[in-house]
Amino acid sequence: MISLQMNNNPEVAVIVAGDFNHVELKAVFPKFHHYINFPMRDNNTLDQVYCNIPGAYKAVAAPHLGMSDHISVNLIPAYKPLICRTTTNHQNLHRPSNKKPWLDNTVKLLLKACDSAYRSGDKLAYSIARKELKKGIKLAKSRYKQRIEEHFENNNPHSMWRGIKTITDYKRSDYNSTLPDILNTFYARF
Repeated sequence: MISLQMNNNPEVAVIVAGDFNHVELKAVFPKFHHYINFPMRDNNTLDQVYCNIPGAYKAVAAPHLGMSDHISVNLIPAYKPLICRTTTNHQNLHRPSNKKPWLDNTVKLLLKACDSAYRSGDKLAYSIARKELKKGIKLAKSRYKQRIEEHFENNNPHSMWRGIKTITDYKRSDYNSTLPDILNTFYARF
């Protein structure tokens, strides 16, 4: 059965687990690799796990299940996901995603003033600074809205598309035609 599966699907990870007390599976299947190297009950390693891909998994001991006298085994993939291995190119980052496009220097100054008034403990100064901040935010949003609407009012297609890109936060990405092949190779390696 195992030979049939491996012949039909040579790229698939085949895991064989069980109670192999007096059998060494490597003698029958030399391409399989042994994963358990810790005792399962007392000082005995009774259950074994074999896989046809070396180093694909890491066996970790887990607690007993129910009334079993053997410990459980977790097989954890040994590879690190691609997302964890890549680094971010900070030159391509323009602004944090939580930075509002209407947030300009006047609002930042009003925000600092409100923060310092709060830290001083003066309730009246804080109340006044908060009102000024609300007014400043309202004016900044209005100015931003006006600037975006100007893209659509002057009948210039280039300017209009720039406004649409600003509204939708569209960023052109360079399409890498080899990316699907790279992803297929990565995910189909087992």
